Amino acid sequence: MKRQQSDFELYDVERKKNQRTTVDTRRLLFTRFEDLSNELIYAIFELLDGYDLFEIFSNLNSRFQNLLTHPTLCINMNLSSISESTFQRCHTYTIMPNKHRIKSLHLSDPFAADLIFLPPRSIPKFGRLKTLILDDIKSKYLDHLLHFLTLLPCLSSLILSLADCFRNKMILYPRIFLLPVLKYCKLSYQAGHRSMLLPLTTNQCSTVEHLIIDCYFESTEIAVLLFYTPRLRHLSCRKLAYIAYQEMEMPIISNNLTQASFDFFEHFNFDQFEPLIRKNFRQLHCLRISISNNDRSYLDAKQWQRLILTSMAYLRIFDIQYKGWVYKESSDKTEFYDLFDQFNSTFWFDRQWFFAHQSYEKEHSISVLFYSIQPYRRQSYTLCSHPEEKIRPHRQQTTFDTVRHVYIDEEQSVSNCLFRFPKCTELTLLKSLCQNRDSTITSLHRIIPLMQLIRLTIRCLDLFFGTIIEVLHSAPNIQILDVDFEYLFKLNPISAEQTEKLRLVSNENKIQSLTISRDCTAKVAEVFVNLCPRVQRIDMNISIKEFESTMRVLLMKHNINSQHLC
Repeated sequence: MKRQQSDFELYDVERKKNQRTTVDTRRLLFTRFEDLSNELIYAIFELLDGYDLFEIFSNLNSRFQNLLTHPTLCINMNLSSISESTFQRCHTYTIMPNKHRIKSLHLSDPFAADLIFLPPRSIPKFGRLKTLILDDIKSKYLDHLLHFLTLLPCLSSLILSLADCFRNKMILYPRIFLLPVLKYCKLSYQAGHRSMLLPLTTNQCSTVEHLIIDCYFESTEIAVLLFYTPRLRHLSCRKLAYIAYQEMEMPIISNNLTQASFDFFEHFNFDQFEPLIRKNFRQLHCLRISISNNDRSYLDAKQWQRLILTSMAYLRIFDIQYKGWVYKESSDKTEFYDLFDQFNSTFWFDRQWFFAHQSYEKEHSISVLFYSIQPYRRQSYTLCSHPEEKIRPHRQQTTFDTVRHVYIDEEQSVSNCLFRFPKCTELTLLKSLCQNRDSTITSLHRIIPLMQLIRLTIRCLDLFFGTIIEVLHSAPNIQILDVDFEYLFKLNPISAEQTEKLRLVSNENKIQSLTISRDCTAKVAEVFVNLCPRVQRIDMNISIKEFESTMRVLLMKHNINSQHLC
């Protein structure tokens, strides 16, 4: 006969059943990383840097070792901020055994490039390398380095930044134009004046479709550039200049250029800009220009209307930003407003092109800013003090979804701001916060999500150290700090509250890159190193007088705050 269970036994059985159910439910709610499918793990691997990937998973277990060595896995390597010893280990155990699987590579040391790409016969083994970023490369290594690049069979994206002045474009552009499958190229360097781009004795044609020239570039070279880049669709020149000399006669060719962006440099008036458009940019769909040379010819709406109707029939996006000024005592102050009013006509309204302007007073002058206001067209925005802003009411926008970089010219401009910048990741302060710092930070929270900032730049004459503390305390995820000041005040906290904030900021901030643009003393270096204990890279100007004492601060063996420096 089967024994009848007691109440206690029944309770115990039910309790164990409930426990198993709870455990099973938890397993459903919490999945271990190793329980994920190979496909999902590969998708995660694609998002990680190659060095971190191998450091974390290579010795974990046999399954992850097999996943890491699978031939279909592509690797992204960022070696721009690691120490020399770490690089040597990474080069030996990660890069060389896996060169055939590296998809992107970021380097900042020319010797590292030599080490990786020598001997030349090994370069074709980088068969999957599509993106190469080279930062702060000295120009004397350029010719040798560019020869390496022509041997990379799949290189489609190149970002090249030179650390010093470079005058001979004949070395740079011909080699880049030889890259067989290059589509995207960004060049940054300090350029010399009056140098021809390319000789016209070759049939060489580049595959480049997107070109950014972040340096001084002469407008007379545009035609030569387009001649060698017939597939170019997007051109950006950050310092376009006009030099008065005989322009080379170029054959007329059709081009695919539909987007152009220009920042005018030095003296470049509308009469010089107009023929450039007529000859080279008739297919444009998008034109973005920035003028800061106080040339009012760019505010002549009738000239723009005539040029657009006759030479830019396909133009859909017209984005302009003009910065000018006038003396307070001048009788020309009303001329600006008369010029602005010319843009309030059916020609502009029919194309959905609308504009706004701000004026703000300085000591002896009035600065004026005129700009397009469609938020989807602007990547940066400047907040000015004492604004007298005029925007057509039915087009006023309060949210700028595409602005990534906000400049603040004066502290008062923050509290008066009606705009929001929800996607902003970079903040530049052109004046130090010193009057109502707490209320200004509160207002900043209202217009900018400070938690998502990754770069802070402060460029001002007088910098209060408290400004840096307050901003970093409210924006703990900043990774790049760039300061440029003439005088730095109040280095030491003056209250218990500031002392506590300084301790919290030092313990919690994520700053990895620090730049001090002006002459740096040992005291300033010590303060910033203590502020940024996780910094990996420091760029600073040091006078001969301060060099020894400053280097002593940075290299002290017992200074744990500089232990991460590469």
